[in-house]
Amino acid sequence: MVKNYLVIALRNLYRNKLYTVVNLVGLGVAMALCVGAYVNYEFGADFDSFHEKADQIHTINSYRLVDGNRQNWSLTPEPMAPAMASEIPGIKNWSRVTRSGGIMRHEEQVFNETFYYVDDGFFDMISFDIISGTEDTFDDHAGIIITEDLAQKYFGNETAVGKRMILSPDGQQEYDFVVYGVMAKPPKNSSMQPNVLVPYAKSADLRERDLTSWDRWTRAVLIETEPGVSIASIETQLDRYLSHTNEANPTFEMAGFYVSPLTELAEHSRNVYGGPFWQGMHPAAVYGPTVTAILVLLLACFNFINTSIAFSSRRLKEIGIRKVIGGQRGQLVKQFIGENLLLCLVSLVVAAALAEVIVPAYSSLWPDLELTMNYADNLGLVGFLVGLLLFTGLAAGAYPALYVSKFNPVAIFKGKQKLGGNNTITRILLTFQFALAMTTIIAAVVYSKNAEFIQTMELGFDRNTVLLVRVSNETEFEIMRNAVKDHPKILSVGGTEHLMGWSFAADDAIYEEERRRVHLFNVGENHFETMGFTLLEGRTFDSELAIDYEEAVIVNELLVEEFGWSSALDKYLTFEITDSTTEQCRVVGVVKNFYPNGVDSKLRPTVMRLVRPEAYTFLSVKSDPATTTEVAGFVQETFTRLIPTRPYDGFWQDETLADETLTNNAIRLVFLWIAGMVVIISGMGLFALVSLKIARRTKELGIRKILGATMMNISYLISRELLVMITLGCILASGLGYYLVDALCSSIWTYYTDFGVTPYLSSGLLVMGVAALTVGFQVYRVSSNNPVEAIRDE
Repeated sequence: MVKNYLVIALRNLYRNKLYTVVNLVGLGVAMALCVGAYVNYEFGADFDSFHEKADQIHTINSYRLVDGNRQNWSLTPEPMAPAMASEIPGIKNWSRVTRSGGIMRHEEQVFNETFYYVDDGFFDMISFDIISGTEDTFDDHAGIIITEDLAQKYFGNETAVGKRMILSPDGQQEYDFVVYGVMAKPPKNSSMQPNVLVPYAKSADLRERDLTSWDRWTRAVLIETEPGVSIASIETQLDRYLSHTNEANPTFEMAGFYVSPLTELAEHSRNVYGGPFWQGMHPAAVYGPTVTAILVLLLACFNFINTSIAFSSRRLKEIGIRKVIGGQRGQLVKQFIGENLLLCLVSLVVAAALAEVIVPAYSSLWPDLELTMNYADNLGLVGFLVGLLLFTGLAAGAYPALYVSKFNPVAIFKGKQKLGGNNTITRILLTFQFALAMTTIIAAVVYSKNAEFIQTMELGFDRNTVLLVRVSNETEFEIMRNAVKDHPKILSVGGTEHLMGWSFAADDAIYEEERRRVHLFNVGENHFETMGFTLLEGRTFDSELAIDYEEAVIVNELLVEEFGWSSALDKYLTFEITDSTTEQCRVVGVVKNFYPNGVDSKLRPTVMRLVRPEAYTFLSVKSDPATTTEVAGFVQETFTRLIPTRPYDGFWQDETLADETLTNNAIRLVFLWIAGMVVIISGMGLFALVSLKIARRTKELGIRKILGATMMNISYLISRELLVMITLGCILASGLGYYLVDALCSSIWTYYTDFGVTPYLSSGLLVMGVAALTVGFQVYRVSSNNPVEAIRDE
């Protein structure tokens, strides 16, 4: 019996080639997108789960209450972790984790690197693979561990273990270390991405820190708990350290501490300040592809249902004969569902092949993504494929099987039973199919427009022609400024401590009992002019005035609005230095609002302060737009010649927003590709339905032609019902598209453009255009035939 069903199924698929090809392409593409979305979701959900003790590792965090709102921080005082380990039962291992930049050198190889400082218990908790050497001697504080990429960069094919390296946090003081081990590069779905691991005890020297002082902070604390220990019991005992913390930090008081699982670190780090960890995938990068894949799968399923019902009209006599000779409805249902599952199985094979291309291509768009198709070691993926097959086969095949199998054989043989697209369900599904297609096209147009908006958005400063060069002290700054300032293509030179999109400080600004949390940017001589900020009121800083270093500040428009000032000039802001000491700053200017992190971050009240050259960390160089390449080469050559002991570290301001640009371009490319696939799937389904509709009405159309019907008359006859469904689809897509796209946009960007009616009009016109071309082609083919051939019986 099963063999007979299989043979019949294969014959029907072969005989109805158009139906088979349309659904193989539609379901194959949709299922491939679902496979890609699952692999993408799994990558995000599995962050940090590769650690053997992942379920027993937690982070210790703190939180503040600012203006009544909770503000989570990863910071804890330096002595708190050792105190916890000795005073709180149930903590098996612990390690502080912090990071800082510096120079690393081996002989003539000199580079800027990021150092991760960890305590001895780090390797007892974290499962980073050591491929040569060992971490067992890490606790003597004389060695470091580097990644294999770093070993290749400094030593080539030579053995790195045992080699001597020099670390310098400031370019002045140098510290000797020996490479104790080389570890494999951490997987990309690890929240910790260290290149150099340094004993935490050495951070007292390298970072000039008193590790016993409660007014010094570590960036993170990891703990491993004993099996069966309640996290709640540990968390309740953390309050004993609150008084020590707040007594030592009266201007930065904590409201409490809390414990968070390591497996939630990547997800929660986005909402935690001060952490040294990678934030993981943006929620929109996880849910966006998932929602899109589901929409495309529904589109393909609707396509499948409509074409299945339509093409079943060719099998009415087969159904009647089976029922007359004793076939039961249940048998027919099983046969049709089996045939649908067979088609879905073949589609799944096509999808698996497409996924081998789509998944790596999608992964290559994002530098921090590493998606692989590994069936042998991923039972979850295999289970998902089986579930996808069953869901698609039953969701798309159940209704046609139940619908077709219910007909009366007598009605079939008398010719009273008609099938193929005129029932209410088919109309509804086709309308929803058009709506889903247009919604996807709306999303593609919206994201394309927003990517363009972000690229051209006025950020309030010059991001394209300002070169930034890292300097480690005032001497380096003076050397470089004097060497480059007279170059004819260099328009301006300045210095700064903080950088747009890179660094800033935060503090509470107080005015007449009102308090606002502000971002502080410490800038230097001529940096305001070099960056091209727009001054709205007052003046800029004057480096010749000593009082400007002491009290002058420039504020942005938002701060003026929040304090309700009609004029900000000569207003005094108070900043708390200690519990009993304050600093008074006078507003000398108002700058137009600027967006240091692009559209990824909400606009904040901002204060700029003037600092002296010893605080500078960057030299800023503004060039003519036509000569950026020449200027960059000149500055690099000058730095290398005048400061040969340090590696050159220079980049353009817009590179600080490179991740944002890359993300937006990737989103645009993905949605344009998906929209193209949706148009193809919809067009092929519509082509199949129109072809069958014309085939069933061949004689009618031939007679109409003989009686004088024009091509326009025939086009209207065939397409009038489609036009109604497309119109209804446009109405549905307008509402669905507005809410869905707005929800996705608000989850990705803080600011995005007003889209207007363009996406809705363009999607409707595109779908109508595809429908017109499809119907027009088929009508032209019919109209070109001799009507006599259409009505001839023999």
